[in-house]
Amino acid sequence: MSSSAETVMNYEIHEGEPKKAETAKKMREDYLNLLNRLKAAESYSFSKADATSLYIATTVMISQLEDRIKNLKQAMVGYQTDVMPKLGEIIDNAKDDNEARLIAEQKFDI
Repeated sequence: MSSSAETVMNYEIHEGEPKKAETAKKMREDYLNLLNRLKAAESYSFSKADATSLYIATTVMISQLEDRIKNLKQAMVGYQTDVMPKLGEIIDNAKDDNEARLIAEQKFDI
């Protein structure tokens, strides 16, 4: 769980999403704190409140990941349905670099 939260945190930092990165960081810290408490004290046991807290944090993380996946899928579909076919047409139809440039200008509205 800690590494998953860290992965999301690093991604959100990279994407310039400090609020989402902070959420992932907090989840990671909560998990590590709980793990340390469990390891340090034989008398500390995992509670229903611990599970509830982690469950809520995990739900938030899943939501963030779903948003990112949706956006990445949209980008992928755009490449597959628009960019790749246009580049394929250029490769298939251009006899030389000048013709490739002319087709590219037409296809990509340059």
